[in-house]
Amino acid sequence: GGGVLPRNALFESVSGSRFGRLLFQPDFAQAGEYPILFLAVDRDNPALFEGRLVPVTVRNVNRFPAVGVATPNGGERTSGTIPVRSPAVDPDGDPVSVRHLLVQAPGSAGAPPLGAPRVIATGLPAAGVSAFDTRTAPDGAGYRVRAEATDSGEGGLPGFVGPALTGVDESDSSFMIDNTAPIARLGVERRDYLFLETIRVSGEATDHPFFPAAGALDPAPLPLAVSYVLDPGTPGERALAEGEVLDLRTLSFGEHRIRLTVRDQMGHVTVDEVA
Repeated sequence: GGGVLPRNALFESVSGSRFGRLLFQPDFAQAGEYPILFLAVDRDNPALFEGRLVPVTVRNVNRFPAVGVATPNGGERTSGTIPVRSPAVDPDGDPVSVRHLLVQAPGSAGAPPLGAPRVIATGLPAAGVSAFDTRTAPDGAGYRVRAEATDSGEGGLPGFVGPALTGVDESDSSFMIDNTAPIARLGVERRDYLFLETIRVSGEATDHPFFPAAGALDPAPLPLAVSYVLDPGTPGERALAEGEVLDLRTLSFGEHRIRLTVRDQMGHVTVDEVA
């Protein structure tokens, strides 16, 4: 035969034989109609031939888009508003729409059950960037982000009507939400002291009770800071270790204030004060 075959097509014939075949392995960009003309020609008399037109249809196949959660991807301890990123790509070049969901790993310790996945954002472009206010979810561990990327169903051919496909990915491991300030307790032996008498001050701080169950995400010991004004114009401040007792003396009469400040590793601050 002669003419031009489609790309990825090959005609095989056996020399001296009346048999031949067309091999056509179309790729994903070759959907469409291909009229293939087969000719049988008499070698001794080329004027004698017979042809047959065979229509070949390559149907379009839509492929799943790919999406990957980049952040938060596990191990983070979060608070406030955080960025969520999950870029998506469609192998057929179709436009995609990305949705972000907050989910909770089964059996997660230290947080109220989330129940059904919560929608963080929907209708995002392929870049897959949104902002998540973690204060809309209970504090706890075992959270993950699920990203869903849905294509247009065109399979690379505008106007092709096919089922839309959705690719899914989740954070590789769980992250934590912490939006609650620690508890601070400032202790003094009593409220009334004599002039030059020693004032004994102690401080205590605790964070969320569920955090120790979170394994590698256990918080570090919370730093304690005591500030005081016992004499006019001479304020003082110093760090206080857990269980440490601070002895103070005043050289002036009247009311004095002592304040304990506790800051956790997320920057949440709690203050307790006595007078």
